[in-house]
Amino acid sequence: MSNPEYPKNVLLDDRFRTIADAAPVMIWMSGADKNLHFFNKGWLDFTGRTLEQESGQGWTQGVHPEDYERCVGSYVARFDAHEPFEIEYRLRRHDGNYRWIRDKGVPRYETDGSFAGYIGSCMDVHDSRTLNELLEEKVAFRTEKLREQKEFSDTVFNASIDVMIVYGKHLEFLALNDAAKKMYRITDDVIGKKVVDVFPKAKDSQGIAEVARALKGETIHNEMYFSEIASVYYENFMIPLKKAGEVYAVLVIARDISNRIKSENKLKQLNEKLTSQNSDLQSSNEDLESFNYIASHDLQEPLRKVNMFAGRILDKDGNNLSDQSKDYFDRLTSATTRMQALIQSLLEYSRMNSDDIKFVKTNLNKTLKEVRSGLDEVIKEKNATIESGDLPSISVVPLQFQQLLHNLVSNALKYSKQDLAPVIRISAEKVTLPEKGSREFWKISVSDNGIGFDPEYKHKIFELFQRLHGKMEYEGTGIGLAICRKIANIHHGFITADGKPGEGSVFNVHIPVKI
Repeated sequence: MSNPEYPKNVLLDDRFRTIADAAPVMIWMSGADKNLHFFNKGWLDFTGRTLEQESGQGWTQGVHPEDYERCVGSYVARFDAHEPFEIEYRLRRHDGNYRWIRDKGVPRYETDGSFAGYIGSCMDVHDSRTLNELLEEKVAFRTEKLREQKEFSDTVFNASIDVMIVYGKHLEFLALNDAAKKMYRITDDVIGKKVVDVFPKAKDSQGIAEVARALKGETIHNEMYFSEIASVYYENFMIPLKKAGEVYAVLVIARDISNRIKSENKLKQLNEKLTSQNSDLQSSNEDLESFNYIASHDLQEPLRKVNMFAGRILDKDGNNLSDQSKDYFDRLTSATTRMQALIQSLLEYSRMNSDDIKFVKTNLNKTLKEVRSGLDEVIKEKNATIESGDLPSISVVPLQFQQLLHNLVSNALKYSKQDLAPVIRISAEKVTLPEKGSREFWKISVSDNGIGFDPEYKHKIFELFQRLHGKMEYEGTGIGLAICRKIANIHHGFITADGKPGEGSVFNVHIPVKI
């Protein structure tokens, strides 16, 4: 832009204009009426406007709208007070971009001392201001991050269930978390104080000696340490904290293990008790084995002899005996037979346990066929009908499950009505039981049309030696259903019964699909 043609004014001589136009800053001048009438070449080059456009209040058109009131208001207020001012605002450059400038104005006076207006100079400070703002943003961002990190560290520090204490080089408290305050009943007031001043008992203690070792660079771990101050057992770590390779503090992390120690002591006592019980159990097992031997040999041998000699007497002298004596011999033989059956049932029950068992996927159709074969004579004698659908293959202990089905079918045949042929139905289905955690079970049902029973006794019938009918009316030992329950338990399942007098009964065996 060529040099502007300034109007002739007594305030401006050619020398001043020349100096002002050559100046590296933007220069302006106003009269006593607050209107600006001079702008040097630097100003006009910056704005890209003419002297006529900028004169008066024209220059304010280039002030950023957001800065306008602040800029003009400050200018007017200082003008009225005849005070120097310095203000930063954004001014539109010739390319349309707004740039930050720093504007300094000072009042000027005539030779007679009268106020003549202001002269001012402006510098483009946009780059430095933008850089400063960027630096300030970075500083603010970093400060915020540090604050967040400190808050996070403080939160973790205080949220820890472990006692955490930082000791300085003179064994003074530098920091402690909430767990430490609670455990030792202290507050932040101890910060800066020496441990021995707060806890005189700590003097010459193992803990103080180990902190001193850690201050020399040694990391220490105690699996169990008893604190006399807190009266608790700890597992603790003492970790040297270093700066520039030198230890300046020690972080102590201690976990209260008092409950663990108590639990271990209780477990130790329980183990000792169990060891004693195991010894007693081993002795009981040995006694049970002795009982099994006695029951299977010594007890049954006299019964066999009673039966044998009773039979010989009847064979040899039966014709010479009275009817009453013959009846007595029949009762004797029947009693010994029942006694042998009872002993045999007890042996079967005692030998049945969950040790050394092997689950095998077994076809229940085949198992039922073997059961029917074993009861063939009774089935024919009672003209019984056994109905069954297609039974599944499930994972069971084969011989035990065959015994279970045998007992249930035999039970249905035994307690049939005298004037009605037995009908026994066997079925299986997969069910989900909410009361068992929604687990899946195989439900094997054995129902009959026999004499039934009172529902009041549906739990009692599974107990040993429980009979709902007289032994003279129906044969049995009262152990068969107890064996069924034990087999179901061994298979991690259970058995239930329902019935009504004169309307038959149904037994449901539930075996888990997945054991």
